[in-house]
Amino acid sequence: MYSKFALSVVSVFALSAAVAASPTGDIDSPCDVGTFYCCHGVQDAHTSTVTKIALLLHIDLGNVTGPVGLSCRDDIDSSSCTDTQPLCCTGENFLEGIIVAGCSSISL
Repeated sequence: MYSKFALSVVSVFALSAAVAASPTGDIDSPCDVGTFYCCHGVQDAHTSTVTKIALLLHIDLGNVTGPVGLSCRDDIDSSSCTDTQPLCCTGENFLEGIIVAGCSSISL
């Protein structure tokens, strides 16, 4: 009985990992790696501006390094990224795009 339960738990985690790793269906993404975002800014994770935003919103950026996107949308269509900065991001998305980690600027 224990082995059936363990097998069920392992199966659920394996299925969850497969679903999480599946592509979003955006075949027109300009990103080779990561997710495409339209952001209102990009700064280093530990600048005073980003640190203040993270502190106010109780976001722990302790392990985050490098550029982060600020106030981002994960638009499917890259042409809708007007008046914002197009980024490809590979890191965590905090609070639905308020801060997105692991970003790099791209040209459209």
